[in-house]
Amino acid sequence: MQELKNNLFNIENKLITISFDYSRKIVDCNCADTNILRDSLKYRNGAINFHLEQIIDYKEWLSDYLDQKDGYSKAMDLKLNPSRKLNYLFDDLIFNLMSFDDYYAVFITYLFYGEEIRSKAQGYNPLSIKNSEFKHLSDIIWKVNWTEFVKLIRPDENSRLKYDPSIIQSSASSEAIIQNDNNFIFHLSKLRNDIIHNKASSVKQGSSFNPNEGASFSFSTPAKFQELFPKVDTSFEDGIKYIIENFSTGVLEISNALLEDIEKNRKVEKGEEFMKYESELEDI
Repeated sequence: MQELKNNLFNIENKLITISFDYSRKIVDCNCADTNILRDSLKYRNGAINFHLEQIIDYKEWLSDYLDQKDGYSKAMDLKLNPSRKLNYLFDDLIFNLMSFDDYYAVFITYLFYGEEIRSKAQGYNPLSIKNSEFKHLSDIIWKVNWTEFVKLIRPDENSRLKYDPSIIQSSASSEAIIQNDNNFIFHLSKLRNDIIHNKASSVKQGSSFNPNEGASFSFSTPAKFQELFPKVDTSFEDGIKYIIENFSTGVLEISNALLEDIEKNRKVEKGEEFMKYESELEDI
């Protein structure tokens, strides 16, 4: 599980790099817009990490708790129904993963259409961090979600977002976004929608009792998860590992493509950036 946490840490570092590169290569100042959108993503990424830790800690606690019990009292623990707490944590993890993708859609939309958004803002000051200055962001914050964002990229679909689709369709990021939507995010969104609109997830619990060894528990992923991700092993641990790995891999692939696009579309000449990386200073 430590590798999964490392992947989430890598996402945070990548978000910082994207925001920094956009500021210094496109806007030519420390752009408050991208900073505030980036920080929203960092917050959601932290929530994902928190719920992952809660799942890990609870399963470790349950294992230690049962190990300390004698045979008779372990029999009573069959009434614990620990899957209920895992249900809560699993649902929250799915909510935060999909919420991150919605936030990411807003962030990426700004990276490609920020100049248009800024041009429409009266008295815009890119350096201001006053909340009152961010009214110009309300349009993308309230209208953009992952589903509508992906429609903007797909040539055969109509999005209600009123931006020129050719700008992002011709980018390096578009292929990575569509690929990750097809392989993972589309199914994750269906799972989130099912939890919201139909019923809570139901982590399946298996339990047994042996007079010598006492009670033991096993857990498997909810039926809807197994329906949407049929190739994944049904164990709860494998399900968690799968969604975090695919989420992290997808975000990092898209992030790397975004950095390519920022470099390709840079408006500030190389060597003229208002801030530089240490490696760039060595080349001067």
